Amino acid sequence: MPQTTIDTKITNWAQSQRKGWLCELYGKDDTTTTTTTRRLPPSSAQSHLVTILTDTLSGHSAAAESARKTDALFTTCIEVEANTLFMNLLGLQFAAAETLDDQVLLQRLVDYMVELASLPDAVNSKPGVQVIEVIEMGEGKERRIEVGEVFELGEDGRLWRDLPGFGWNLTERFQGECLAILACCCQNV
Repeated sequence: MPQTTIDTKITNWAQSQRKGWLCELYGKDDTTTTTTTRRLPPSSAQSHLVTILTDTLSGHSAAAESARKTDALFTTCIEVEANTLFMNLLGLQFAAAETLDDQVLLQRLVDYMVELASLPDAVNSKPGVQVIEVIEMGEGKERRIEVGEVFELGEDGRLWRDLPGFGWNLTERFQGECLAILACCCQNV
């Protein structure tokens, strides 16, 4: 596939993430125009994740470098708690895997995931205790993570070694809508 086609696919994917679900969840009203529109702020943690993945997919940033940038964002970002940001990251990765059908791009995505999993455990270097929402025994609970403590995101494990939630998110994302609805209904019986 020609490089310009690949670059266009990556750009279109990034735009669809910024203007789509991320904008709906984290967008801010832009009042600089005559009509009010929502935009994902370029300084938001989610926008930084899109940029990191775009740089990785385009080959402008090596997988290891992108993994280190992601770790730095997670361990220092105070606007979003780590579990939410990690779920955003998984959403972006799965959207890329669904959208980008080029083997080179998919391999870069896999290489990035491998590099994330090989990082040392993420440690809270944010100012003060971080309270995060985690799922334990099927219930949402709060967990306090002290400064210097490893980010453990519930029973699924630690950032980065365990890639918590990756397995069940992958299963639900790619098993199809009917099966996901059925699985959800069966859990409530």
